[in-house]
Amino acid sequence: MAKVPRPDPKMAERYFNEKLQLTTGPIELSHWLEEGSPIQVIDVRASQDYEKGHIPGAVGEGAFS
Repeated sequence: MAKVPRPDPKMAERYFNEKLQLTTGPIELSHWLEEGSPIQVIDVRASQDYEKGHIPGAVGEGAFS
């Protein structure tokens, strides 16, 4: 059986800290919207999906169009 190298915990911590600076989940977004926080939502779904419905104030980028 092949040995799998043990992951570096510091590398994982750096990865997730960087990722969390650029993304958020629905719970956090909901709280920020309720609080009136000054945020900009960028919707990267296909343009057709954006047109069907989106968060008020969101900018549609249509990344997958």
